[in-house]
Amino acid sequence: MTDAYEPITQEEFDKRLLAMLEEMTAAQLLDIPGITEIVSEHFNNDILCDYEAENEHYRTEEQCFNSFLRGRTMREIKHEYNDDIMLREDYNNYTDMLCKDGEISSYLYNNMDNPF
Repeated sequence: MTDAYEPITQEEFDKRLLAMLEEMTAAQLLDIPGITEIVSEHFNNDILCDYEAENEHYRTEEQCFNSFLRGRTMREIKHEYNDDIMLREDYNNYTDMLCKDGEISSYLYNNMDNPF
C-alpha cells in the first residue's frame, strides 16, 4: 500500500490540497483541530491593528477620568462633592453618558474601575 503513494510529487499533492481547500468554507476550515490556533497566531497583529483602527475614536479610561475632573485635582473634587457615594454615582452617570454617545466602547464602560 505504501508504494501507491511514492509516485505523487509535492506539486501534485499541493494542487490537490488547494482544490480541497477551495471547496471548504471558512467555518469548515476552522473546524479542523488545531487550525484556529495556528491561523489566530498568524493573523494576531493584523487583527489587533484592524481593531485599534476601528476603535481609535473611543476615549481611553484615563481620558474619561481627566475630562470628568475638568482640571481639578482629586482632593479638590472630593472636597467639592464632600460625599463619596454621590461622587461615584456622578462618575458612573458621566461614563454612562459617554457610552451612550459613542465616545467610549461598551466594553470599556463595563470593565473600567470607578476611581472614586
